Amino acid sequence: FPDLRAPVRPVEPSPQYAYPDPASREAALALVLSDYDKLAALLNATPAPDLMARDERGESLLVLATRTAIADGGRRDELEGLRLILAAGARPHADDLIGDEALIETVARASNEHAATALEMLIDAGLSPDWPTPEGSSVLFHERLTTAAAERVLLEADQSRKRRAEVIDKLAATLILQ
Repeated sequence: FPDLRAPVRPVEPSPQYAYPDPASREAALALVLSDYDKLAALLNATPAPDLMARDERGESLLVLATRTAIADGGRRDELEGLRLILAAGARPHADDLIGDEALIETVARASNEHAATALEMLIDAGLSPDWPTPEGSSVLFHERLTTAAAERVLLEADQSRKRRAEVIDKLAATLILQ
């Protein structure tokens, strides 16, 4: 039990989501709370959030939106925050990290069904699979990315579901070797 006679320490605000401008802080909070109506209003307001700003951990609003979209299994509606941030003009950069991993590496490694959609949205916005990870390797050799690419090739070739299941691993391995 706490000592009730001890002096009360003042509560300090959390440094988390400490973006340099108020509009970016409000946008970050809207993302975390999944308040996409508020996020859309903030992105259209003047002054708008600084899409290039980073918090104390070095995360941009795009990284926060991506992390929110793929975290804990990711709900379908959480892709809306990422869509709004991208529509407002945010673009991925080679130095975007989630923790110690490159943005594309984290999204490719995510195991929920919405990660593939998030990855596609980010690549459409300019995220390059050629950007090296912090270790200097390419995520082009990531199993999930090559399997997704193999799936697209087989779908474009109008292969049946049964045939795709039979050859997808072999085609993915071929893509890695290329």
